[in-house]
Amino acid sequence: MKTEQDDHLPILLIHNGPLTDFIRLNDLFRLLRDRWPSRPLYLVAHPDAESLLADCPHFSYFYGIRNPLDEWKLMWGLRKLRFSLLLDLTHRPVTALHLLQRLRVVQQWPARPGEKLTLPQRLERYTSLLSVQPSALWPAVWTTRRHQEQVKKHLMQVNPDKGPLLAIGLSPADPAEKLSDDQWFRLLYLLKKQFPSIRFLFLCQPSDLNRAKTLSTPFGFGTVILPAHHTLQHWYEYLRSSDLLISQDPDVLMLAQAAGHPSFSITNRFPAPAQNTRSFPLTQGLLPGQAVSQLTGDHLASRVTGLLSRT
Repeated sequence: MKTEQDDHLPILLIHNGPLTDFIRLNDLFRLLRDRWPSRPLYLVAHPDAESLLADCPHFSYFYGIRNPLDEWKLMWGLRKLRFSLLLDLTHRPVTALHLLQRLRVVQQWPARPGEKLTLPQRLERYTSLLSVQPSALWPAVWTTRRHQEQVKKHLMQVNPDKGPLLAIGLSPADPAEKLSDDQWFRLLYLLKKQFPSIRFLFLCQPSDLNRAKTLSTPFGFGTVILPAHHTLQHWYEYLRSSDLLISQDPDVLMLAQAAGHPSFSITNRFPAPAQNTRSFPLTQGLLPGQAVSQLTGDHLASRVTGLLSRT
């Protein structure tokens, strides 16, 4: 039975999905903190998420789980704790399955064993349980002057020119929509030909960094920029410094929407902005029913060139 003491017990969040999911999860963490300010928030996720959330003000503790040994160490460390609430934020098998079975939890969301929900479906349910509208989960990123100055300094060091800066999100939500390297290279080549001073800024997950380096090799130093800082705040400031985002990653597109930044979507998975909540610029992208596999670098270049010419 729930007691008043439960209001001071910690909340445990477990996420084993893509790092960019944290763009959407950020405001869920804020809502939980606002709802239960006296409850510490514990997050269990891949170790790489720690740097992404380095300056997040909502967490009390972060635990990285990379393998079964990490899992057992964590179970031992949490063995005496009792949690008021458990949120499973992933739609894939959780590494810490044994951890979930052994924790002492008062309440679990969602409380339907074996149910498989995507992240957007889980977020919709959580907002319902928190009695807020789903539109409250559109990202609001906390940034400081330090983040702004670090990003500005890095961009000046790599290439101080004033040519167009194109931010690129490589990681698609659906592998079936993934642009080939040939499609990307043709697009970048034509844009470089049209805008000789253009710079390409890759905002991608660590797993795509090698791919970004491969795509950028022919263009030389200074034309291609890889972020020197990898927190959500820095990504936000990198986006704000760019002229346009072209992305296959729905979460990076949402971050651009939160920044009020023009973007071009190369995915059919990008959710429409919430209505009657904030004023977002139109995100242009694929035509209805248009398949990513049918796109050519020339077609994409013509669309992006038109957008860059208006910025």
